[in-house]
Amino acid sequence: MACTRYVIFNEKTKTLHLPKIPLNSTSLVVFRNLVMYETMANPESLHFKQYAELMGAIVDTAKDLLLLRDFKVLEVDENYQMSDAEILEIFNGMTGPMRSKDATIDEQIEETNNKCYNKLQW
Repeated sequence: MACTRYVIFNEKTKTLHLPKIPLNSTSLVVFRNLVMYETMANPESLHFKQYAELMGAIVDTAKDLLLLRDFKVLEVDENYQMSDAEILEIFNGMTGPMRSKDATIDEQIEETNNKCYNKLQW
């Protein structure tokens, strides 16, 4: 998995660049454990948790999944066919809002909302 700190909004092209996420049969458990570990080990800097929240805000429907697959953000293991419902479960409801002192991803979300969707949210 690419570093989740590198979520970048390009104002000129109105493009949100996201790291690639490989998905397989253990992804939900691994992601939940990473969020919990990060929360317990370093609550000052919750990069993975913020990234999980961002993905939860972006991924709502099968159409969202299709777009993320087309742009190579989501990469499903060929040996394990995941249903859209399984993938949606990974990103939706996995985390609750929690702020860290390092708001790198929060800043990108805010900038994206301000520049592209000033009246609409994700």
